[in-house]
Amino acid sequence: MSAQPSDSEPVNEEKVEQVSSGVTDIVLVESQELESMKKMLDEERDKIRDLENKLLYLRADFENYRRRMETLVQEQAAAMNERLISELLDIADELELALRVGEGLKEPHQILDGVRMTLGKLYQLLERNGVRKIPSTGNEFDPRLHQAVERVPSSDIPDGQIVEELRSGFMLGNRVLRPSLVKVSYRPNQSSVAGEVMQHE
Repeated sequence: MSAQPSDSEPVNEEKVEQVSSGVTDIVLVESQELESMKKMLDEERDKIRDLENKLLYLRADFENYRRRMETLVQEQAAAMNERLISELLDIADELELALRVGEGLKEPHQILDGVRMTLGKLYQLLERNGVRKIPSTGNEFDPRLHQAVERVPSSDIPDGQIVEELRSGFMLGNRVLRPSLVKVSYRPNQSSVAGEVMQHE
């Protein structure tokens, strides 16, 4: 049976100090590692936040670019359509002129029938592409749709009514490509309507 140290026996202080120092070293090392890991974690979190912000900016830039390109394509398509339609309208003007000339001939039937057929096909093409004629003769003058080039005094026709269309007007969707050129009636004794039409000439 081994001898137990008595209470009066002195404790080895050097041994206790060594043990205590070792525990402190272990605690200090673990604390330093923990701080280092925490710092690394914070740095990684900052990197992630930075990448997320950059991704948001890139996404916003891409959306803006996509919208700009869509707008550009639409504008270019609209410009091409308008040029095409303007050229077609010039052809329509020439055909209508041919009709007027042909009506004065003695045997105009073949010419007139051919021109009418061509003009009808042209207007069908325009309608398929969203272009429609602006109603004029017999309708009330509308400065948004019509351009008055002459005032015609009349006591029988209501004020501001279109009595004759000199050139057809057309719309593309809800936009006026060109207004109708028209003659508008007015009562000779009522100059207010005539003055109103003059303001829109």
